[in-house]
Amino acid sequence: MLETQTISNVKVNSTLNSAGFNLNAIEFKDGNVVVFFANYTFNILLDGQISAGGMSLGYTFSDADFISYIGLLFGPLYRNKLDNERTFYYGFGPSIQEIAVAFPSEAMVHFLYYLDWALILE
Repeated sequence: MLETQTISNVKVNSTLNSAGFNLNAIEFKDGNVVVFFANYTFNILLDGQISAGGMSLGYTFSDADFISYIGLLFGPLYRNKLDNERTFYYGFGPSIQEIAVAFPSEAMVHFLYYLDWALILE
């Protein structure tokens, strides 16, 4: 996951590396172009990096007891057939993300809410 934002006129980039799986729930009936979709994500966080103003800081979760990243994206999905073999899907909607990290002495849960989008080429 890569995020970029500007804080006090300084561009801040953060990268979060993880391993896990995504599950897309999509169902089209014959001839439908628009449907409702849901994308569920479950990942285990590995490490990351934050950079701003020409400086970088790497971090790891190696001393954590439990780390997870769970996300749900849902909304309308549009289908566009490119040819007989390839189909292009694009969707957008609200996204709810949760990051949980537990250390021996403390735990943290952080929620993110925003609009997101998905592109799929089949």
